[in-house]
Amino acid sequence: NELLGLARGQGAAITLRIAAVDPTQLLQAVTRTFALQAEQKQVELKSAFDESCPRIRADAVKLSWVVSNLIANALRYTPAGGTISVSSKGTESGVRLQVRDTGPGIAPALREHLFERFAQWNVNGAEPGSAGLGLAIVKEIVEAHGGRIFVDSALGEGTCFTVELPLGPEAM
Repeated sequence: NELLGLARGQGAAITLRIAAVDPTQLLQAVTRTFALQAEQKQVELKSAFDESCPRIRADAVKLSWVVSNLIANALRYTPAGGTISVSSKGTESGVRLQVRDTGPGIAPALREHLFERFAQWNVNGAEPGSAGLGLAIVKEIVEAHGGRIFVDSALGEGTCFTVELPLGPEAM
């Protein structure tokens, strides 16, 4: 219900159920759920998790949703024979998670609007994604954790979404 309200622009803020979360275990679990789909699409799903990543204070369910959305988008736009890499790395102040693909990339004009509600686009003639809410909600969840999300992309070279999360939400 909270995500539906947020999608409609009605949610005041995301509420978090904070607990200690092992980012490596979370990423491994989420990545496993996409293994069969990647195999069926003939896309290699690779992972490189920093086993020494610190535990963070986060909402594991909502953080799983963030990673799931990023991987699902990468699968949607990465052609057969391509690669999706999911990685984690500990930083001085928290954790950096990345989902990188070898898809067609995102034009600079579109990148400015990626995290807006209802933003959709066609890639190589393909139909746009679903309702255009996923990345807007992802951004809200990341920011509710006191983190930030950004994208690097080059046409013909793929896309990399980076999520940086502090050890604990700033609001705590």
